[in-house]
Amino acid sequence: MRRFLLFICVAALLSGCTRLQNRYFPDPIDRIDLPPPAPLQVARPLFAVLEDETVLVEMADGTICRAAAGGSFAAGGWSGRLTECPYAYPYEVRLAASVLPGQVPLAPRPEAQQPASQTTVPFRPLVVLRVTDAARRSYEFWSEEGF
Repeated sequence: MRRFLLFICVAALLSGCTRLQNRYFPDPIDRIDLPPPAPLQVARPLFAVLEDETVLVEMADGTICRAAAGGSFAAGGWSGRLTECPYAYPYEVRLAASVLPGQVPLAPRPEAQQPASQTTVPFRPLVVLRVTDAARRSYEFWSEEGF
């Protein structure tokens, strides 16, 4: 019987401790007013230029992002995420075998004017850059020179 009463007393004291703790020492997480989450930054890439093993991408808000090959450089191109800007969009660079180091301006992919016939040879650009934004829209940039 003593053990039962002792058990009841200890249980009552412990439950009271929890109430006192919540009253005098509230959970600090409840007191912190967290700011609302930052809105997802989305910017459309407008222009790009290939400079040796780096592509510089200008966004609609004027930010310049870098797509450097680094260790992932290969003869056919490279891929990764844009750096040195708030938009870490994934990108892919494809190079033709005849691309020489230097500066190659890239323009947005032209819309097809008319369907290609069997007698015309399709244009194949030397450099193709594809950037995919946070909303999963893809933007493709081509070099004006091709083969």
